[in-house]
Amino acid sequence: MASFPQILDIINIVVGDCILVVLLTLLIRKQVYRELVFLGAYIYLLVPRELAWLLISHTAYRVAPWAFYFYYVSDGALYSLRLLLIIEIAVRTLREYPAVWHFAWRVLTLGAFIMVFWGTRSAIRHTHPKQQLFLTIQQYFNITEAVLLLLVLGIGLYYRIHVSHLYRMILTGICIFSAVQIVNSEFGRYIPAPAYSAFEFIGRYTFVMMIGIWTWAVWKWSPTPHRPPQLISQTEYDHLSPQVHDRLRDLNDRLAGLRKKH
Repeated sequence: MASFPQILDIINIVVGDCILVVLLTLLIRKQVYRELVFLGAYIYLLVPRELAWLLISHTAYRVAPWAFYFYYVSDGALYSLRLLLIIEIAVRTLREYPAVWHFAWRVLTLGAFIMVFWGTRSAIRHTHPKQQLFLTIQQYFNITEAVLLLLVLGIGLYYRIHVSHLYRMILTGICIFSAVQIVNSEFGRYIPAPAYSAFEFIGRYTFVMMIGIWTWAVWKWSPTPHRPPQLISQTEYDHLSPQVHDRLRDLNDRLAGLRKKH
């Protein structure tokens, strides 16, 4: 009879794979990869990687050195794609506001450079054992994701920039997963985590939650063509222009009068 942790593992695999299949179907059907290129790349890499690891983890090869490198190298590729996805959303959202983008890209570049420098320095100090090195790299990937998310959302809120529902949900899912993984990887550095441990299940179920949020966002998303701003007719312009001119002249005369009084 299966133990309780094994039942949780089966539920996680079944639910996670079902959600992933639905997300992949929606991604292809709605062609969301045209809206977010790196979201498509992430899912296209995640599906075969999850299938391959599912097969490897239930065989004797799971303890082989190549399986260790396969897991962490593919994990690093997925982390990189999530970072690129955050950057893509920032570019697509903020570039519509040239004045804001002129400032924002410098802030984001500086934040990313600081995190890369800090993470590289820390990784060099934790090269042994190998698992500590990969845990350090994972942790700083998560911290970098969190920093970039806070910068993008902070700039958007400060300048009251509209962020589409799809983008908000994608960023929300990444934010939840990154926040949990930052704490999880820090505990994993100092506390041995055997198979089916609480740390493992928290990380895996949080990942399923992120994919679930993305699936719901893609399901709600509908492609709408970009419509240029509607211009007023020449007749209406000729009618309004003298009125605007008269009001501005009246305002200028009042300000000039106030200046003379002082």
